[in-house]
Amino acid sequence: MSAEYARIMRGLLENRGLNTKSVSRATGRARSTIASLLAGDPPPDPKALAELAPLLHMPVADLLVIADVSAEPGELEPQPYESIEKLGRLVEVATNLTVHQVEQLIEAAERLRDDPGH
Repeated sequence: MSAEYARIMRGLLENRGLNTKSVSRATGRARSTIASLLAGDPPPDPKALAELAPLLHMPVADLLVIADVSAEPGELEPQPYESIEKLGRLVEVATNLTVHQVEQLIEAAERLRDDPGH
């Protein structure tokens, strides 16, 4: 994997105010896995790039090109892009909140989830 890939990926996250911790939380992958993914060693798998795409507000196809990785037909299942993109935006915004504000956000999300009217 090229150093260019790693530089681009780190820049994309930095430009969006994301770090390995926020990406780890959003994707459910370990921080060490995210750090390795951003370093480009080992080469990323298409599914990992598909998880990063919404956080970066980018199509998966673009990340595959940047990483010089190809996906087999049918390997990546279509995802409801709009809602995933909004989730990525929420993670991006939440990264800049205080601990107390994040707790309030979680409580609000749980109330919304549990409200049968929504």
